[in-house]
Amino acid sequence: MASMVEVVHDGNIYDLHNDFDAISITHDISANSLELVWHRSAIPNGSGCEYIRLQFFKLSVLSIRGVDSETPRREDARLSFMGYARPEDEQLNGFLPEELGDATCHMIIAFEGGIALKIFASEARLIIK
Repeated sequence: MASMVEVVHDGNIYDLHNDFDAISITHDISANSLELVWHRSAIPNGSGCEYIRLQFFKLSVLSIRGVDSETPRREDARLSFMGYARPEDEQLNGFLPEELGDATCHMIIAFEGGIALKIFASEARLIIK
């Protein structure tokens, strides 16, 4: 991650808060995997990227908090932050920045509309298309 809303791939920085909208969160129970997909919402900055997929495999932790009924539904697609939490941290509202996390930390991904995920997996992949 480049920041709490950006990912880096092959030297390119992708802003998932300002330039992309989340379009799906898919949990495959039989495969024990999770996939989040973002589609570019802003004018491309020359990267040519239209979709970003963040995939997690061999999940050992998956916690999901639902939408905030007081927030407009259009905010469900906008990333609020990505960060890390210690395994004992139950809250999905805060996070540690990447430099303070370690291999035991769980990943937190939260959206402006209230949806938040806490993830710990053996493998993660970032796919840029």
